[in-house]
Amino acid sequence: METSAAALVLAVPLAALLGFASHRANVCTVKAVVEVVTTRRAFMLASFLRAALWVAAVHMALYWAVGSGDPGGPLSGPGVALSVWPLIGGLVFGLGAAVNQGCAFSTLNRLGGGDVSMVATLAGFCLGAALPFVVPLTALVGPIAARPGALTVSPAVAAAASAALLAWAVFEAWRLWARRPRDMGFGQRVRAGRYRLSTGAALIGLSAAVVFALQ
Repeated sequence: METSAAALVLAVPLAALLGFASHRANVCTVKAVVEVVTTRRAFMLASFLRAALWVAAVHMALYWAVGSGDPGGPLSGPGVALSVWPLIGGLVFGLGAAVNQGCAFSTLNRLGGGDVSMVATLAGFCLGAALPFVVPLTALVGPIAARPGALTVSPAVAAAASAALLAWAVFEAWRLWARRPRDMGFGQRVRAGRYRLSTGAALIGLSAAVVFALQ
């Protein structure tokens, strides 16, 4: 219980940082798709990839630090077989994003910015999260068959992936530092009304990775 309470105390400010960075960078998967379709560019889509790489880098660091000796641990445990249900859920999610004209990130950003109409979507998030307690997932899809996690199948692949992710993380951190606004102090950069996508991706990815590990 004490460990869970400590994890929650640490997770709350990290979740707040994730939301703050998302709001400042104005990230949105719907906008990312629109950017690709209308301009043939993918800057925002690339920012999601960067966030995922930050998560993976932290994940792998924690795997070697605390998880590599526990094949059933949360960082290296089994996966599950893919089914049609995630595709159906993704389609419904996409329809909702089209109606909202924004993804989950931008919906919550707009709610935080004062758009009260987004409260309905927040209620939908909560109902969706509560649904498995009313209708167990196995009642829809049957028994969920565990599959070996990639990290437990091939330690050599895990080591190679770790080295590549570490090299990328060091390079990306150097790039962010080298391209910081030199005419602004640290406090001014924190209070800036708009963050670069790469900065937002780093803050989102790092905070999300630690929240995942804690929870």
